[in-house]
Amino acid sequence: MRRYPNTTIADPSTGTPVTREERRAEVDAFRVRDFKREQLLFRPITATVMRSKMGDHPTVYTDVLVLSGSREGKVFANVPVFNTHVVNILMDVLDSPFVQVTAGVVGDTAASVLTLAPLTSTKDISHADNQAAALRWNTSTPIADKELLGWNLSQERKRNKLSQEDAAEMLGVAQPTLSAIESGARNVTAFELRDFARMYRTTMARILP
Repeated sequence: MRRYPNTTIADPSTGTPVTREERRAEVDAFRVRDFKREQLLFRPITATVMRSKMGDHPTVYTDVLVLSGSREGKVFANVPVFNTHVVNILMDVLDSPFVQVTAGVVGDTAASVLTLAPLTSTKDISHADNQAAALRWNTSTPIADKELLGWNLSQERKRNKLSQEDAAEMLGVAQPTLSAIESGARNVTAFELRDFARMYRTTMARILP
């Protein structure tokens, strides 16, 4: 990346171009309808009302973990959900003193209304419970954003069937360094994030929580 002449300020026009896939992912990072027939784990954070020319829309900001499908293990942090059925469920969770997360299968009715159906398999319920515990979403102190990024990186590594040792060698870092990144104990630079995305054949937008 070049600098403006006689300065230490980077010229943004010389940065790495954004791909079409990255632009699409940034504009549309999470939509419930993109996960039909897949299992999702939600940790609602806050409820609000979005106002537009079309009227008022109850909205819940929530963390989401994909439990099944091609993006299994991916975490989306603090994303808005507008779908009425899902919003109602998430608001019930927010109002309850006994639960902090919910999980279900995304589906739709004959009228194409999106729904969140209950998990029916004991194995799926156990998997959701274990993942909630791993993220500390079933406690009052969930893991921090830096740890969420480490989580996503570890999931991408596993999806690519790489050990920590192999991934660290490909990145040119020591295995303890990669371990610290995946545990959230070490920050990740923008350049390292780019290298991770290239190594895992994905985009930075898909890695970021």
